[in-house]
Amino acid sequence: MLKYKLKRRDFIWKASQLALGLSIIGREVKLLSSSATEVIDKSVAATISSALNPEQINIIRSLTSIMIPTDENPGAKEAGIAEYIVQILQFQGTEAIQKTQQVLGFIDLRAMKLFGKPYNQLSETKQKQIVNWLATDRQLSPFWTQLRTMTVLRFYSLPIGYKPVGLPGPTIDQGGILNVSCS
Repeated sequence: MLKYKLKRRDFIWKASQLALGLSIIGREVKLLSSSATEVIDKSVAATISSALNPEQINIIRSLTSIMIPTDENPGAKEAGIAEYIVQILQFQGTEAIQKTQQVLGFIDLRAMKLFGKPYNQLSETKQKQIVNWLATDRQLSPFWTQLRTMTVLRFYSLPIGYKPVGLPGPTIDQGGILNVSCS
């Protein structure tokens, strides 16, 4: 009898990869000609490019990089947070993408009104002014809250985010936080 031990984390990871692959590429999964990871990576790249245009993705990349900047440690840009957010928007559907496009257009209009340039052409200082406005505007609160939440949760769920601050990372396979007794 063959003993096969599969950790929960590995099972969940593989199951989520499979679900992602099937939902993105549907019936065109060709596991015989390439690995599932290759198929998923190519498919994700295609959906990211179709959801938002490069200027809009750069606005999201800038917003997330201002939230979690690169210093002596990698930041949101190096962790690919903007691409992750665009991928999540793609799964949320057309309405979420359209609302995001509207807000990103509004951010660009605000930059044009205040500084005479589109957001992506502003200096970092002026981009931070726009972010401060965005973070405090009540009408844009749903967008800001979702963007901030996805950015922070995704960043600190990755080794690039949790290792530099000394966190151990996920411990679900060991039953939770180390050195805690239930008695």
